Amino acid sequence: NSRFLEWYFLAANVKYEAKLKRSALFKVDCMLCNAHDVHRDVIRYKEQRRTSEFDDSSFLSNFGMAINEYSKRENMMTYCGGVNMAWRRMYNGTLFTEEGIWFSGRLVAGSAFQVIVIFALPIVVSILMP
Repeated sequence: NSRFLEWYFLAANVKYEAKLKRSALFKVDCMLCNAHDVHRDVIRYKEQRRTSEFDDSSFLSNFGMAINEYSKRENMMTYCGGVNMAWRRMYNGTLFTEEGIWFSGRLVAGSAFQVIVIFALPIVVSILMP
């Protein structure tokens, strides 16, 4: 009996550890892709400026040009936050797979019960007490 419990809990821990590492890999991959895109744009810009008559690439280092290119990417940012986004991402599983945030079942059930009580209790009280 204890061998089954040991196998069951060990398998679950290994599974969640693998998922957590996969979410970390997702984050690092996104970060590296963004950095590669920024520096690729810097290299393209420098190549275009070399063909022109006035070359001002000596004024900015690669780091300075990369910071400049990064600031131009403001429209590519993902805005996130709020209760609705958290519940939606928790429901479809991307909160754990992309952010590495895992909530226990007790926490989710308790939060859901609190929300139900907050909205249902005033309605029930208003109906029962005229």
